[in-house]
Amino acid sequence: MEILNTLNVPFYKFIADKSLTDKILHKVSNLSFLKSDRLPEQGFTFEDFYDDELFAFFDQSIKEVQSLYYHEHLTFEIVDCWVNKYSKLNKLHRHIHTNSIISGIFYCTTHTTEGTTIFEMENPWFYKNNVNTNLSIYKNYKPLSSEITAEAGTLILFPNSIPHTMKTLVNTTTSRYSIAFNTYPTGPISLNKTSKLEINVISVRDRVKGHQK
Repeated sequence: MEILNTLNVPFYKFIADKSLTDKILHKVSNLSFLKSDRLPEQGFTFEDFYDDELFAFFDQSIKEVQSLYYHEHLTFEIVDCWVNKYSKLNKLHRHIHTNSIISGIFYCTTHTTEGTTIFEMENPWFYKNNVNTNLSIYKNYKPLSSEITAEAGTLILFPNSIPHTMKTLVNTTTSRYSIAFNTYPTGPISLNKTSKLEINVISVRDRVKGHQK
């Protein structure tokens, strides 16, 4: 039997300059992190992270993906951006990025065997309403799964609705730093002459620079 892996979901990978990656790693490693408000083992976070040069790189990457799927009159703003710090035995719960369209993960450090990001989707061969019932006809239920290695300077853009988690750091002696963000469009989202609906979002850039004034 031959397996044909069809209908793959495209993710998009971008690589930042080493000088920018080194600068950001130095910046995030000196932040004052807060303990995760979810579970004790789920690392540390820093909310509303912003850097002009890094956001310019993010914005250009987002525009490339936007050009494939979304109208040019919209601007996709980064509305949430946070830094994650994970150390030995830390792990990340399975989640999606709500209130987002294009989501991103930027890896500040490299972890080749641990700390990979695991993306999962429901397998259409399993009718999920039956999987956990007495009428289930299935065995060995497994979602569709793929892993992305954490490589310093790599940005991954993906659909916000894809559930993902992180492989637990078991043997590492160094912290894993990553930056995650969500985007949302700003501008007219209806071109109907009788329904000119428009969204104007507040971006991380707006919030951070507003607080600096």
